[in-house]
Amino acid sequence: MQPIQDMALKLKNIIKTQKFDEHMDCKIQGEVKHLADAFNQTLAYLRQSVVKRDQLILEIANRVKIEQKLKQYQNQLEKLVNERTLALEKTNQKLITEIEERKVAEHARRELSRKLLLAYEDERKRLARELHDGIGPSLLCIKLELQQLQVIKQVNLQPVIGHIANTVDDLRAMTKGLRPAFCEGLPLTDMLMEYNHYFESISGMSIQCTIQLPCILPDNVEEHLFRIYQEALNNCSKHAKSSEIYISLSHCGQRLLMTIRDNGEGIEEYRLKEVQGLGMFTMKERAALLGGEFSFTSQPTIGSTIRVEIPLPC
Repeated sequence: MQPIQDMALKLKNIIKTQKFDEHMDCKIQGEVKHLADAFNQTLAYLRQSVVKRDQLILEIANRVKIEQKLKQYQNQLEKLVNERTLALEKTNQKLITEIEERKVAEHARRELSRKLLLAYEDERKRLARELHDGIGPSLLCIKLELQQLQVIKQVNLQPVIGHIANTVDDLRAMTKGLRPAFCEGLPLTDMLMEYNHYFESISGMSIQCTIQLPCILPDNVEEHLFRIYQEALNNCSKHAKSSEIYISLSHCGQRLLMTIRDNGEGIEEYRLKEVQGLGMFTMKERAALLGGEFSFTSQPTIGSTIRVEIPLPC
C-alpha cells in the first residue's frame, strides 16, 4: 500500500504545484508497476497539454496585442482620413467657388466683349455713313467748284482737283472697308463673293472661294463670320505678302467650318505670339461669342491658315 500512498501524495503535490515534469519510479512488479506506468503516462500527457496550453495562451496574448495595435492604427488612420476628407472638402468647396467666380467673370467678360463689338460695329456703320453722306459729297462739291473756278478764272487748279479726286477715292475705299454698301441685305454667300471681287480689285490678289452652306444663317452669325473673313483678308494684304488666298466655308454634321489660307511668307512658330494684335484678338472674340473655336497656324515659306469652327445654328 505504501507505493500507492506515495503516488497519491505525489499526485496531490503535482496538482497543487502544477509541476508536471515529475516522474514516478516504482521497482515493484505487478499491478503497482502498471499503476505507476499509467501514472507516468498521465503525467506525460499533462505535460504536453500544459505546453500546448501555454503556447495557446501566448498565441492569444500576441493576437490580443496585435489586435490592440491594429485597433490603434485603425483609429489613427480613421482620424487621418477624416482630417484629410475635411481638408479635401474645404479645398473642393474653394475650387467650386473659384470655378463659379471664374464662370461669372468669364460670362461678364464675354458680355462686355459682345457689347464692345456691337458698339464697334455701330461706330463703323456711323463712320461709314458720315463719310459717305457727309464728307464725301462735300469733297465732290469742292471739286466741282474748283473745276468751275478753273474755267472762269482761267487758272490751273488741276493739281488741287486731282488731289481732291484722289482723296475722294481714298474716302470711298475707307467707307467700303468700314461697311461695304453691297453687303447690306445680302446673305453671307453673296456677301463673301461680292467682297472677293472688290478685294481682288484693290489688292491684286487672286481669291479662290468654295462655299457650301446648308441653310441661311442668323444675322449675327453672318455678321461675325464676315468680319472675321474681312479682317483675315486685311492681314493677308498687310503682312503675309501673298498672291493667292483660298477660302473654304463648309459644314460637317452640326459644325460650321471656315478656313482662310494664303501662300504668303508665313512665320516661325516661336513668333506666333508676335501676331496676337487687336485684329487677331477681335477674330478670336467673335468666334467665342458664337460658341466656337479660332486657331491661327503658320509655316515659313508655306503660308498661314486661319480656322474658325462654330456650332451650326440652323
